[in-house]
Amino acid sequence: MWSNSTGHVVMLDVSCFSFSCLAIHARGTISSSLLELRYLSILNLNGIIFNGRSVPEFIGSLRELTWLSLSRCQLNEPIPFQLGNLSKLVTLDLSQNQLTGSIPESLENMVALRELRLSWNLLVGEIPKSLWNICSLRLLDVHSNKLGGAVFGFLQGTSLCTTYSLELLLLTDNQLTGSVPDEIAKLSSLRELRVGNNHLNGSISQSI
Repeated sequence: MWSNSTGHVVMLDVSCFSFSCLAIHARGTISSSLLELRYLSILNLNGIIFNGRSVPEFIGSLRELTWLSLSRCQLNEPIPFQLGNLSKLVTLDLSQNQLTGSIPESLENMVALRELRLSWNLLVGEIPKSLWNICSLRLLDVHSNKLGGAVFGFLQGTSLCTTYSLELLLLTDNQLTGSVPDEIAKLSSLRELRVGNNHLNGSISQSI
């Protein structure tokens, strides 16, 4: 889709949702020629199985992107740090792949990010404390990975810019440890918290 006012291509949607599409396993290659679409704001490649099984690093050069989905693409490499260059990105969906490695610290540079969806992957390591400095973050969904470390370690030693923004925190089915501290009450906008199927201990304070 292009802008009526400028004629520039601002949205590219080649996603594969229908049963007929999934049945034939839509395939393709993510070409670097996408970089010619300098004004591209929305890129939806959901469900396409690419010949390369990694998130292309050059996508980090599409600086006008506000919405990016590479969900269900059978990607099985680490998340490239170059995605942190997408400072205008509002939604990033890399869910339902087999992504490995840790969550890059560089994602903290996505200063406009509201939704980060990384569920159903094979991510390891701790949730970077730097993510909690994204003041606009409303949804963090990392359930069904292999993430470890203290479940609420991010509440310590950080400015926790998301105190007033975070609404949904989905952490189920990981390898997180520790207990739910009283400080979780600092997340004044939090509407939904899911931490089941981890290695938690202790009790939940009535003050929460």
